Amino acid sequence: MKPRHVVAELPEMRRHWLGVDYGTTNATSAVLLGLGVDDRLYVCAEWRHDSRATHRQMTDAQYSAAIRAWLQRLNVSPEWTFVDPSAASFSTQFWHDAHPGLARAKNDVRGSSRGRWDPRTLSGRPAIRRRSRNIALPRLSS
Repeated sequence: MKPRHVVAELPEMRRHWLGVDYGTTNATSAVLLGLGVDDRLYVCAEWRHDSRATHRQMTDAQYSAAIRAWLQRLNVSPEWTFVDPSAASFSTQFWHDAHPGLARAKNDVRGSSRGRWDPRTLSGRPAIRRRSRNIALPRLSS
């Protein structure tokens, strides 16, 4: 049985946001969220660089260039980009590179399910594109 929150195709998106979790030892990942014309929240795409797996570290400038190139290939300019607040040097690089709509994310996990994103806290049913391989969701009972 296919999970209800996984979709094969995405509808047209009205808005986009980007979340970036920056890591020097752990993987750096960027998740593109979109609000569909059906008023559902979607995980549209993800970008990830795992320096442990690739045996290659990247600089802040390289991360910024790679993420911006990825967004350009997707033909998306996010309304807001939320960056891990502990990634001050990366945020500075993103700002220096004129990435629009930069904001610091909050790492406050109170009210969530053990610090993990819980889609039940959002209105409606958020959905994830099937190709998003690194998104971990809690099991939903309904």
